[in-house]
Amino acid sequence: MTGYMSPIAAAVQPNYRNRVDGDAVRERLHLWPRPEGGIDPCNPICCRECERERTWKEGQAYG
Repeated sequence: MTGYMSPIAAAVQPNYRNRVDGDAVRERLHLWPRPEGGIDPCNPICCRECERERTWKEGQAYG
């Protein structure tokens, strides 16, 4: 493990928010559970867990 790893489930999926020439970009997206059931994939630009994985070190507990 080289850095912070989020406890939120994640999967590599097409991200249609960041299209390149009309094609979806495959990115690691966190899958946030909805209260009524189902899941919502994150927007990596705004997702707190994506930011933590990019910037935090292994074992870091807070920013």
